[in-house]
Amino acid sequence: MIKKTDFKLPLYALALGSFISCQAAPSKVLRVKIEGVKEKDTALLAGYLGDKLFVKDTAFADKKGVFQFKKAPELLTGAYSFVLKQNGKQLMMDLIWNGEPMVDIQSKLDELTQNATVVKSEENKFFYDYVHFIDKNKKEVEKLATLRDSSKNEEEKTKYTEQIAGIDKSVKEKQKIFAGNDLYAARMLAMSVDLEVPKAPATETDTQTWAFNYYKQHYLDIVDFKDPNMGNNALFHNRVMSYLDRLVFPDADSAIVAVDMLLKRATEGTETYKYLLHTLASKYEDYRLVCMDKVFVHLLKNYFIAGKAFWLKQDQIDKLKDRVESMQNLVCGNPAPDLTLLGTDEKTWYKLSDIKADYTVLAFWAHDCSHCQRDMPKLAEMMQKYPKQKVEVYSVEVNLETKEWKEFLDKNPLTKRFINVSDTPEVHNNPYTYIDSGKTTLESLNFRKTYDIYSTPAIYLLDKNKRIMYKNLSLDSLQKLLEEFVKK
Repeated sequence: MIKKTDFKLPLYALALGSFISCQAAPSKVLRVKIEGVKEKDTALLAGYLGDKLFVKDTAFADKKGVFQFKKAPELLTGAYSFVLKQNGKQLMMDLIWNGEPMVDIQSKLDELTQNATVVKSEENKFFYDYVHFIDKNKKEVEKLATLRDSSKNEEEKTKYTEQIAGIDKSVKEKQKIFAGNDLYAARMLAMSVDLEVPKAPATETDTQTWAFNYYKQHYLDIVDFKDPNMGNNALFHNRVMSYLDRLVFPDADSAIVAVDMLLKRATEGTETYKYLLHTLASKYEDYRLVCMDKVFVHLLKNYFIAGKAFWLKQDQIDKLKDRVESMQNLVCGNPAPDLTLLGTDEKTWYKLSDIKADYTVLAFWAHDCSHCQRDMPKLAEMMQKYPKQKVEVYSVEVNLETKEWKEFLDKNPLTKRFINVSDTPEVHNNPYTYIDSGKTTLESLNFRKTYDIYSTPAIYLLDKNKRIMYKNLSLDSLQKLLEEFVKK
């Protein structure tokens, strides 16, 4: 995979991306001529997938500096990048492939994008006409803005501001070429244009709310979700992510409504649908999005397991079923699965649901985890300000090394304020002795699976009734929540 971290992105999009669908005929040709390269220099053709690039073909320069990509007939429609490595630098030039008989582009080694000339290809002529237009006007605006900001003369400032406004007007006029244009490049580039909100009706009293609602309602109108290839560029990705991050209220129920709407707009069985479903699942699987795993579970149950992830095999779907089973009881708002585990004296069993505090911090950690070694003493110090009837900590050691666990607690005496529990090697090796005697439960001894523990520390905040309020919390987030909720 190629990383776009050490070079400048083209101006037209701030990122292009993705994969694509549409088989080309064997006669189709994609070639790029670069002035200044040497014979046998290597170039890559990479296809965008979101904000990432994946190599699709390799070509070598002939004596005239021409690179011809032999896999062109197999390429899927979408945005690609021509990639050269020269003197330790990665040079890139984006292009559009839409199955045209001939795509022929020429450029110079210095400033590939700025010097690009399209010899043959309607898609790329349109694409680079807009790229160069935006590049030229962007530079002019930067120049005028510098002059305006450095001037001490108000008349000059006004003049420069008016000139900038004039350029902005010409850019908006240029962007009208997207309307009704069926070229892939036009429909793709149209997604880079922000939505203009009209003046609110005279009868509207809350014009700010009206403007927001209009913007949200129409923000995705420009996106051609029904095009099976439209998911194959990062402008699509950026538009969708911008909608979710900026315009959807940040809670799980609102996000579920939004993802269902997005998927309904796309056509099942297409690459666009596949990319959209996969991207949404990846977004909401992220543990850093507190309590958003409810969205991930919703996507798994209603799309992946329901057979709409057409690219998955049955064994993969079966694994997702297991994942849903382990996750669905842990979404925010649900009762926390009860636990009964053994304390440090290896005699007393402590039940999570027996805690009477207004709030319970449920912390899973490991004595040999570096983050836990840092965070658990900090958590103990944080708890000094809260009486146990207000906030209690049910602290679960996930490893079986009882001796090392106790030694850590001894070295950090403030942690003894917690209810410290674990499953000892004895209990772990003879579970049914303790289950059959009624001391604990199978779910308790399988707490790693019950709570889907795959990394530590994992911190939950429970309410008085032991419902999950928040999960996967950082200490900073936990502290802010407790300061908000706990009244002294």
